[in-house]
Amino acid sequence: ARTIDIVLIDVSRWSSLPLLFPLTQFRDVKSSLKRAHIFILTRTNQSPDKTAKVKSYLTSHFSAPILTSETKPQGLWAVDDETDHLSLKALQNKRVAAFCGLANPWQFFRMLETCGAKVVYRKVFPDHHAYTESNMIQIQEESQKAGALLIITTQKDSVKITGQFQQYTDGMYFLDIAMFVKEEVEFLQIIKEHLE
Repeated sequence: ARTIDIVLIDVSRWSSLPLLFPLTQFRDVKSSLKRAHIFILTRTNQSPDKTAKVKSYLTSHFSAPILTSETKPQGLWAVDDETDHLSLKALQNKRVAAFCGLANPWQFFRMLETCGAKVVYRKVFPDHHAYTESNMIQIQEESQKAGALLIITTQKDSVKITGQFQQYTDGMYFLDIAMFVKEEVEFLQIIKEHLE
């Protein structure tokens, strides 16, 4: 049995429509939200207006606490060399190529630009994409044509590449991202109460 249901809601993708995926980003009906013990709103720093709307909706329909979080980039790590780390300063005015297989790839590209990168090449793959050698060749060739000095992907995507395509990962990094719950003390207290 589950001890606690924590629901993460990306406020930037919230829809007032009661429709399910693929028509909206919901993978379950909104009525299932009543099982939640905690709501954590994500990407609140990117969508303050939507954060207020989502909070208002949840407050009027559910009694679970509503917490907020932010995602913040932490640095860059080489895909195939865990000792090679770059600070975010390395992105300042740097021409970079970026690729990912995410449901919402544009958030990733925007985050790189917010860090000061000049994204000169973007490649979007389907969510949960299984990378192939031809994908790696294409990324390398197109990045070079665009004049990119670094190639950046997500940590989720780097896991699918690490150790498999080493001949193509030179100059390839993943963006390390951390999520912070703003009401951390309250969050930990709620979890503690449910675990006791």
